[in-house]
Amino acid sequence: MDQMACLWNVPEDISLNIFSRLHIRYLIRCKSVCKSWYTLISNPYLVPMHLSRAPQLRDPDILVFVNHIKRLETDEIAYHIDNTKSFTIENVGCNDESKKPLPVLPPHLRSFGVCGSCNGLLCLGDSGLHRPVTDPMKIGELYVWNPFTGEILQLPTCNTIGIHAFSFGQNPILNEYMVLAMTKVYPDDFGDFYDASEDYECELKIEMCTLGSASWTIIRNVPFIPVTSHSSGYFLLDGALHWLARKEINQYSVGISSLDLGNQTFQFTPLPPEIAHDDRCYHFGTLGGCLYTVDFDRHSPSHIDIWILKQFGVMESWSKVYVISLDEENFYAFRPVCVFKCGEVLIVFNNNSWALYDPKSGRRREIRFLGTGDRGSSRQVFAYTGTLVSPTAMPCNELL
Repeated sequence: MDQMACLWNVPEDISLNIFSRLHIRYLIRCKSVCKSWYTLISNPYLVPMHLSRAPQLRDPDILVFVNHIKRLETDEIAYHIDNTKSFTIENVGCNDESKKPLPVLPPHLRSFGVCGSCNGLLCLGDSGLHRPVTDPMKIGELYVWNPFTGEILQLPTCNTIGIHAFSFGQNPILNEYMVLAMTKVYPDDFGDFYDASEDYECELKIEMCTLGSASWTIIRNVPFIPVTSHSSGYFLLDGALHWLARKEINQYSVGISSLDLGNQTFQFTPLPPEIAHDDRCYHFGTLGGCLYTVDFDRHSPSHIDIWILKQFGVMESWSKVYVISLDEENFYAFRPVCVFKCGEVLIVFNNNSWALYDPKSGRRREIRFLGTGDRGSSRQVFAYTGTLVSPTAMPCNELL
């Protein structure tokens, strides 16, 4: 009895310190132990404590969204997401690797895909990935969801037709979470012809919605032309939106353009001169808190180079960090997912083969994620750290 009394009488600051070090799955379970623990874990001071410590104490989980695709019996080839299942892989590549289901999506969200992930929050919406090419994306509902706390926020509708990409993240300077929608606006005389291997002169329209706001803000006069002939996307990092672009349509070299969301200024950083030409295949993203670009010879790939941009705006800060040898036949796609604390890099080949790459030995070992290779399905994979961050409340960083 005395031992139990000691357990319940731990000072609040020490209890919060202990709770802030738990994996989100166990932290949520602790809320059900007793009223005092429920009250402590509901303390808003715990949110930033857990958010800051979780990525320092452990590797991220790997979140897998499996969208089961159903073909529609219509006059044209069309598909829709029939159902979505989601789970996390914990301790990837270790002896205690395990698959854990995420809490079930609410019924009205089970046909949605993931538009982005940030600090334990998922942005869900109609990704448009399974529509016919001729059908522009008509945005319906967008939601931000914390799967572990169960909190959901519906965003105001964006009425723009033709949106081709979303990005979701946090502006740490403004202390805000936001969703951005990107639309390519072509000249009126562009016509119906489209070749995915070519870039076309167009304007980029960016719309932004901050969580908690009731409308979308349009950002105009974007000076750079988005690249469409390479695998690319839009990424929020350090309060700026980044994407592959050219300064002019006829300009040969490609670079990373940036929009600072605080002062709405633009910047352009060329890719390394070794790879910024059209007989290479490259895309970019975020890895280990930095921007990266992947480069390989599209005609006869023998190895893959991963370049890291250590200081945005400074071309000389590009550094070739990883060189990965290839022995696959019919190789066509590659993406690094995350870097674990041991230094290994989780990579995906050809959208369905997974491996851990050890830069010290230069070796790769294949791994299998149970349930990710179902026929008639597509997969979205993210490095994910569950948190207590609420989509319906302002971030609590100011409480620190």
